[in-house]
Amino acid sequence: IDKIIAKSNGKLSEPVDMKRITGAFVMESIIQVAFGRKVSALVDPNNPIIENARNMFSTSLVSLMRLTTLMIAPKVAKMFKITLFNHKVSTFFRDFTLNLIDDRKRLLETESSVKKADFLQLMLDSNKDNNNEAIDGSDEYTDSKSAEKYREIQATDDMTDKSLSYDEIIAQCVMFLIAGYETTATTLSMCLYAIAKHPEVQQKLYEEIDKFREQQQKSNADPYDAFYALKYMDAVIDETLRLYTAVIFHERVANEDYELKGTGITIKKDQVVHVPIYAIHRDPEHFADPEVFRPERFLAENIAHNPYTYLPFGAGPRNCLGMRLAQLEIKLALVNLVHRYVF
Repeated sequence: IDKIIAKSNGKLSEPVDMKRITGAFVMESIIQVAFGRKVSALVDPNNPIIENARNMFSTSLVSLMRLTTLMIAPKVAKMFKITLFNHKVSTFFRDFTLNLIDDRKRLLETESSVKKADFLQLMLDSNKDNNNEAIDGSDEYTDSKSAEKYREIQATDDMTDKSLSYDEIIAQCVMFLIAGYETTATTLSMCLYAIAKHPEVQQKLYEEIDKFREQQQKSNADPYDAFYALKYMDAVIDETLRLYTAVIFHERVANEDYELKGTGITIKKDQVVHVPIYAIHRDPEHFADPEVFRPERFLAENIAHNPYTYLPFGAGPRNCLGMRLAQLEIKLALVNLVHRYVF
């Protein structure tokens, strides 16, 4: 943003596309958290990682046809081997992840290696813990660059859980990127839009952030823990997610027959249950004046809705695994943006 303002001699002459900026911020964050690689989506847009990540979210006619077929006719998609992403993108992230694993395998053999702290490493460590061996402990695994078959870890009777194969690790890392990019970038953009339309909310948020930054300068407390003190910011984010939820519905498949008590309705095994989140969030039965942006409704003393009528991240044991990361990314962005700029 500073560079954009500098190009305009200190005064913006036209609107700024904040979705482009928030998208770059989130993509950089997700790639570093998932793969431990630092990239700059705005400065180096031609970086292969950035290019292939953006191709994942292509809205071309072919991409939309793939998605439609997978959602409406999954059996047809399986028959014709239709996948969500084109082969080039899938191959890039497969090779990219395997090369990272190979690099870490080699680093483990050196005394000077520094252990990575990212999602990929957590899964590799989990394999080590579950399988009682390091990631380079299998004679069957060979360097992926030689294009030879890599290890598939199979469960045995003495293992409580099946360890992840490398295909599964790759899939988890890529899914981490897919699920965490567009949703978080859109939510952050809509949050900025909402406070721009409601300057009184933006002012209250600024005052809370200003007080937070002042306290942080005088304290040695962990900033991560301190973020929990930003109650009004939490309310602003929650209200943004209510009005502009990134996921408009959830679907779940029943694994057994279940009768909804008091309704006479029985959900049969294997039936798909559609949960219309967007509609629930804007239902006046659950939220007074549902079309109004009012963060105060999410302050502890004002909460009046049933917790299961607010579902931006789902609920229960299958809620969003990346919820805390998404919230932290949005908070970090808001703390820096709202303190420095007026929207």
